[in-house]
Amino acid sequence: MSIKFQWLMSRCVLAVALGWSAPALLMGQLPANSGSQEFVDAFVATERAKLIDKVQRQGNEFDLSREFEKLQKKHLKVFGTPLPAPLLSEFDRTARETQALTPEQLQRIDAGSKRSPTELSPELFLANAKVKFMEDIREEGSRFDTSRELSKIAEKYEKNFGSPMPREIQDAVLRSGDSARDIIATQRAVSAAQNEATKPKTSTSKSAAKSQRSKVVQGVRYPDGLPDWFAVADRDHDGQVGLYEWDRNRFDEFSKWDSNGDGLLEPREVLRVTRPPTPPTNAKAKRPGSK
Repeated sequence: MSIKFQWLMSRCVLAVALGWSAPALLMGQLPANSGSQEFVDAFVATERAKLIDKVQRQGNEFDLSREFEKLQKKHLKVFGTPLPAPLLSEFDRTARETQALTPEQLQRIDAGSKRSPTELSPELFLANAKVKFMEDIREEGSRFDTSRELSKIAEKYEKNFGSPMPREIQDAVLRSGDSARDIIATQRAVSAAQNEATKPKTSTSKSAAKSQRSKVVQGVRYPDGLPDWFAVADRDHDGQVGLYEWDRNRFDEFSKWDSNGDGLLEPREVLRVTRPPTPPTNAKAKRPGSK
């Protein structure tokens, strides 16, 4: 009975996780036509399955804010970009709609040798392998050994499912490795070009010197003129407000301040909204009565 219950729960988690890939289209963080959608879908499926599992197991002890912070960091490690607000909002909805399991249900699952959510099915196992490839290649670059990693994955597959890893899954993993390399290379080239184009010029103007004035709140230095809510929202006191720190009931408002869409509110972004533009210091003032 316990094995049957575990199988039923695993299929439910799989169906919900894999069926929720549509919001991934909202991400739009990687270069167009880069073939990145398979990795986006894989990230959504695996992280959703893990989220459901944690809420079911932890119940009232589940810390949603802490989980959001982990999701932000994981997305940054895998894709090199912050987690978009619409997707984080969907994760929030999922967590709220997931019901905790009873102690009896948890006992049945554990009695059937509880495994990681990404090891419940070949589909989620493959999705997790794709996400890990993207993350490892981004971190290790040319040092990443595709053959060695595939060997580890195949060994783990056989241990989880009791049979050798099918050739088609091995081929899919290898293809994902090649795709990940291409995506990361393209993304870095685009980012380098954008950074070069938007590199700020040095300025010694009075307005620049004025903007450097700052105040200290709880050991963190903030520029003068920031709204009081900024220091309050900056819960980890790193001088910026991450999306995971933002009031989840006001996710839609975040984009008003986040002008570059990177999922982080920097003081200069907020000041652009709250302060009117400063006229150029070399602008000549008109004399009274002049045209």
